[in-house]
Amino acid sequence: MSFLSKIVDKIKEVAADILDELEQLTIVFISSLAATIIKGGGSVLIDAARDAVKQAQETGGSPSEKLEAAKASVISTLEAKGIPVIMNAVNGAIEAAVAQLKDDGKEANGDTVNNS
Repeated sequence: MSFLSKIVDKIKEVAADILDELEQLTIVFISSLAATIIKGGGSVLIDAARDAVKQAQETGGSPSEKLEAAKASVISTLEAKGIPVIMNAVNGAIEAAVAQLKDDGKEANGDTVNNS
């Protein structure tokens, strides 16, 4: 094996290690977010966030206006159902709903969504 081949192999090994670490960090992050959403209202929160994001998109406005409208709607739903409001969960659920809405739009347009 040439010196250059050894360097290339070492670079591949280090890159694979970095990607493995990033994957593990992502799993921990997403798991923590999911646990917060479950604790913060579960399916009620998820449904409220999805509906609020769709409504905010239809109503329009600046990104910050849409975010505030979605937050207000989700908080109102949670309070109406007697569920304590955990803002980390609300924010996470709204961000997840936005991502899902974007993915749904890509799929509707025939674009592929990379889930790997």
